[in-house]
Amino acid sequence: MKKLRKWSRILHRDIGFFFIGATIIYGLSGIALNHLKDWNPNYTVDLEEFTTDIPLDKAHI
Repeated sequence: MKKLRKWSRILHRDIGFFFIGATIIYGLSGIALNHLKDWNPNYTVDLEEFTTDIPLDKAHI
């Protein structure tokens, strides 16, 4: 009985470590895939200024 208990504890610990590691890896890969555009080095934001002659007053509506 002691031998079975010892092996059960060892197996439970090792399987737990495996699943904790897998959970961390899946979590990090999910975050990486979700925020791909934030970490993409080829991603750029171009801002352009322009002027227009359209009146933006509410009185003209």
